[in-house]
Amino acid sequence: MGKAAIVHEVARRISESEVVADPNAMRLLGVSAAALGEGASPGEATSRLAGVVRDAADARRRTPPIRVVLFVRFLADLAEYPDAVEELRSALSQGALRLVGNTDAQGLKRLQQQAKRLLPHLHLMHVAEPTPKRAVKMVFANLQRHNTQHGVEIADTVVNKAVELAVTRKLGRLPHAAINIIDHAASALRLKVAGTMKTSAPTPSTPPRVDEAFVSSVVAEADETSG
Repeated sequence: MGKAAIVHEVARRISESEVVADPNAMRLLGVSAAALGEGASPGEATSRLAGVVRDAADARRRTPPIRVVLFVRFLADLAEYPDAVEELRSALSQGALRLVGNTDAQGLKRLQQQAKRLLPHLHLMHVAEPTPKRAVKMVFANLQRHNTQHGVEIADTVVNKAVELAVTRKLGRLPHAAINIIDHAASALRLKVAGTMKTSAPTPSTPPRVDEAFVSSVVAEADETSG
């Protein structure tokens, strides 16, 4: 991860007028390349992307104009749809929108082989895996979203524990691996509470709390299951 986290930070800065004076003058739209093609023929995938491009162009013609930045998750997946790539390339050439996308080394190779005409419009930036200390800060930035999403209270100390577990157990790249641990633990606690409520137990007056011990137990249980 890390790449998507940068885009989330850009979105935050736009909303807080740190990029443009009027946050309503710029809009960041996110779309998954895989979602564009889900259950669709190549022609339908191209039509979906063309619709996004048209909306961006219309936004620029408004008074006052709105600049659109399109964030395409897993950009290399667009290589499966040559017509969609051409639609996007044309929009970039005309200045209808700006593009941000994330991919990995293998995905970049696919773009170089199957979507060469798009590459001149891209500035490649390598995002290295953050240090554990930096990962803690990145996860903290998303902590409130996890609290709201899962309806639980996640203790601040859980962030450090999740990063520690991700590193020591080699569960993947930071900060994504640590975020996955927190998501998994929060979901597990929510399901546990829901099961308790079915037994006619009184509804808790405060949100259930995810602490270090619970996170450690969830990870240990996952290790036993996979082992």
